[in-house]
Amino acid sequence: MRKPEPKKKPVQKLRERVSKIKSDPRAMNAVRNAVIILLLCSAAVLAAHSGLFGLSSRNSAQASSGQTGGKSQTAASGAAIKAAGPYVIAVTDDSGSHCGLMYDRAALVQAYDGLSAYLGEALGSAGEPEKVNEKEWRQALGSVGVYFDFGYDEPLSLLASGLNVSMSSGAGGHSAARFCLRADGDSAELYYLRSKDGGYYKCTTAVSSDTMTSKLKAFTPNGASFLFETDYDYDLVDRYFLLPQGQAAIHSVTAKNPVGTDYDAAALTALFSMNGYLASHYPESDGTEVYVEGGSTLRVGTDGTVTYRNTDAAASGGDGYTELKTAVDRAGQIVSATVGSAGGIAAVGVDSVEYSQADGTYVVRYCYEINGMPVSLGAEDAARITVTDGKVTGAVLNFREYSYSGEDDAPLPALQAMAVVQAKGGGMPLLCYVDDGSAVSAGWIVVK
Repeated sequence: MRKPEPKKKPVQKLRERVSKIKSDPRAMNAVRNAVIILLLCSAAVLAAHSGLFGLSSRNSAQASSGQTGGKSQTAASGAAIKAAGPYVIAVTDDSGSHCGLMYDRAALVQAYDGLSAYLGEALGSAGEPEKVNEKEWRQALGSVGVYFDFGYDEPLSLLASGLNVSMSSGAGGHSAARFCLRADGDSAELYYLRSKDGGYYKCTTAVSSDTMTSKLKAFTPNGASFLFETDYDYDLVDRYFLLPQGQAAIHSVTAKNPVGTDYDAAALTALFSMNGYLASHYPESDGTEVYVEGGSTLRVGTDGTVTYRNTDAAASGGDGYTELKTAVDRAGQIVSATVGSAGGIAAVGVDSVEYSQADGTYVVRYCYEINGMPVSLGAEDAARITVTDGKVTGAVLNFREYSYSGEDDAPLPALQAMAVVQAKGGGMPLLCYVDDGSAVSAGWIVVK
């Protein structure tokens, strides 16, 4: 009778398995790939939760220090990047007087938090758009209601999505920057100015006029007025520019490049679905770090500019239509883990969305915003993300970290700004922070 073989110890079994794997090339490749996948997953998780430049904890502290007057949108907190809030809100009472809110993020956020539900309900319940004339638009602005100016056009469907509603009206395919909810009879009417054709539109809504009006009574007129309501003879300046009463207090701001050499290359490449351990890497003469894998190229500049391009995905065509929300969500994942977590006192929001039917491509642009004022980077954006067939095929990220200097700035008063805009051929004056790369100052730009 044969004696049973002694049982092998667990350590001995493990050694034998490792030996077999080492002698099998296919098994070794599988192990290496599994390890790489685990490393990439961990890098992506770290990027999403802590930012790519180790700045999240500092940014969160600055954003809640009390001087920002706004809300922080950072990757560390997991906040979604949504459409930027309105830069101007005007509440009108039954005498036609306005309470104008602008250049103060705390006041704008407080007002929008209380009034955005009506805008959301109006968009979600909007009937089919009806074109109206300018006289009716002006009457709406002078009636009991609330006016929102988002500064730049955005699709109504995107605005509705940010307010957690969906649209069935054909108005969802329009883009606009300026909206007015007018209390009219039992239900409020939604008006908007569509820049694409310069037309004024009206939709019926399910918003209760009485309910909305009772909320608006909390706002006290403060002397603000639309240019068309005044006697100022600036015929080339946008007639719907809202003039504040008096001069706003504007804080001075400084900026710096937060990138330098302090970034997590593995996390950054993983964010763009690149394998940082297999991508070739080389520096250029100006200090730009370049990572290449297949058709994907990622460039990290010493000036804080990061660019990405995937020529394989961009050239593949594709046979599916990407929904607007999907495209913005894809872009937002990139932005929230990059410039959205490194802006210091600045928040980042969707500025505009463009769609090309020819190749099914969306271009989503983002802007920095400080205390209710946009930041102008000249011809650049805080971020520009290209999404084709649901995939990110291109990106330009301009990293800037903003902080208050502790002093006040002194931009031109609104009346003088209108004179300058008139002399330059007209348009809408927009007070913002102008960042030319070397200094930041509060000033006026012209939106055509």
